[in-house]
Amino acid sequence: QFLYFIGLSPVKPTQSVNAMPTTIGFLGAGAMSSAIVGGVAKTDLFSRYLFTDLHQPAVDACRALVPAPRTSAGVDLATLCREADVIVLGIKPQVAPALLPKVRAAIESSTAPAKKIIVSIMAGIPIAGLKKMLGDAPRIVRVMPNAPLKVGAGATGI
Repeated sequence: QFLYFIGLSPVKPTQSVNAMPTTIGFLGAGAMSSAIVGGVAKTDLFSRYLFTDLHQPAVDACRALVPAPRTSAGVDLATLCREADVIVLGIKPQVAPALLPKVRAAIESSTAPAKKIIVSIMAGIPIAGLKKMLGDAPRIVRVMPNAPLKVGAGATGI
């Protein structure tokens, strides 16, 4: 199921690939996060979408991309990190050193930190740098998506 999310699975967006409800959280609701949401929300990979961003209009725009019966919510950082199974880091790289220690603390306080998947779309911060800030508990994937993801025509480099 995750391979479809990052663009490697031949499964069509209309096919069911996820038998268990899964929650995805977006830390940052800017242009690239909304492009990912726009594409992924057309599938049934995730039943719940969580968003946090300093700009409420960006959160509202991302939430509008999630069709019923899936649910979406704007939440605080701790709730997102605690409740999301997959956490997309859609933040600017210069914000990471101040924000990721808070993400780490929230993940470590969750019930299953080792089962979390962190997806970083930040340029310039390698996995080793992310591990220093996030610890070893979550699984970390770095991807470089592009904006056509929103219409299902994107490509993602991993």
